Amino acid sequence: MSKNKIFLVQGVFFQRGVSFGLAEKEGIGLAATIKNTLNYAVFTGVIFEDKESGELTGTMQDRFGYSDLSEIKITETEFSYCKKYINRNDLIFYSFTQEDDKWVGDYQGEATGSGQSNCLLIEVDPSFFQPKN
Repeated sequence: MSKNKIFLVQGVFFQRGVSFGLAEKEGIGLAATIKNTLNYAVFTGVIFEDKESGELTGTMQDRFGYSDLSEIKITETEFSYCKKYINRNDLIFYSFTQEDDKWVGDYQGEATGSGQSNCLLIEVDPSFFQPKN
């Protein structure tokens, strides 16, 4: 990893669940329904080198809120981090391996359980955040 580089992160995480509802059933009337669901959320973030510590740090956001990233590891074949939402105390650990042009992995958290996630990790020069003129 080159010094002073910034990484843009764009991805999606999946969470399996169960949906409960009511439906009209012929010959029965109103009845309870139970369906398996697959929920997902898109996330976006930025990872950068902290000027004071020299370590990678980052921020991220998704439909559940803003989060801080720590324990970030980026190698040729592995990408991992710990995510903590600003408004929560629980931690969520993500771990990815590179497959073709994307990163494929899993997450695990006490409050979230486990699930799968895919993301893109794009390294950009700091000039990316500067206007042309």
